[in-house]
Amino acid sequence: MKKIIPILIAATALLVLFGCAAKKESSKASPESSGETKAEETKAEDKTVETTAETTSGSSEPTVREVYCDNGDEKIYGVAYIADANKKTPLVILSHGLGANHLSCVSYAERLIENGYSAYVFDFPNGSSAGLENKSGSDSKKMSVMTEAEALKSVIAAAKGWEFVDTDKIFLFGESQGGIVSTVAACDAPDDIAGLMLLYPAFNIPGEVREAYKSLDDVPEEYNLLGSIDVGKIYAADVWDLDIYKKLADYDGDVLIVHGDSDSIVDVSYSEKAESTLKNCELHIIEGADHGFNGESYEQAVGYILSYLKERN
Repeated sequence: MKKIIPILIAATALLVLFGCAAKKESSKASPESSGETKAEETKAEDKTVETTAETTSGSSEPTVREVYCDNGDEKIYGVAYIADANKKTPLVILSHGLGANHLSCVSYAERLIENGYSAYVFDFPNGSSAGLENKSGSDSKKMSVMTEAEALKSVIAAAKGWEFVDTDKIFLFGESQGGIVSTVAACDAPDDIAGLMLLYPAFNIPGEVREAYKSLDDVPEEYNLLGSIDVGKIYAADVWDLDIYKKLADYDGDVLIVHGDSDSIVDVSYSEKAESTLKNCELHIIEGADHGFNGESYEQAVGYILSYLKERN
């Protein structure tokens, strides 16, 4: 059995966990320390978000709230960064990479709220490595790109009911595996999305799976990716027939892609192919950046994201 996909995905997970999450030191309080009351367990099913008191100017201060979304029989845990609870604002839904959790996207959410955009970060059900807290479910053997795409669509559906969201301006953001997940969700429901922003999207996953195994019969029912994350056969089965570039070719929406030219996990050529396939794509290649942005590359990525949003709001 070939070792390509286990090595690639495990390395991706480790980089997402220990690289992407370290973009910059968080400067804002967590939901638990922000002065906001943590949602009680008995209210876990609530999909709406409490608002802050209105100020004399008719607007409210930015608010951080824990929010659960329905996903079939599951509950998706997340944190909403609300730019202004008393008016509708654009919303960016941020999807983390393989093996990570919502914390890996917090630094981007903080920069978004600072610039007047609301944001939502969440734990993909069963999408985190062992030992990493995931409040949406911890059985990673049930996880795949497609299960995460369905979860993301559930978040989008829930967000349409949040009073602070301008439902005509819901944007998706995804890093690494979260990038291909966001792409699938956007292509499946293009009318629900105002824009798509991708950081080093892992468009290589379907091809790597097919390269690692001659057929689905060769894929184990469950296996461990170099001690990083346990996955089940569903992980390979759900992308076996996925042609992500065909989906991209049929997508009419605006797409921003940011990728490093020194990415050792997902070669930049996958994003270059996406640019040539998409009808409306803005690709920025950051010189010297690997898989996961830190320091100057992180600041460049934030700049591209804010510019993209400004042009569409």
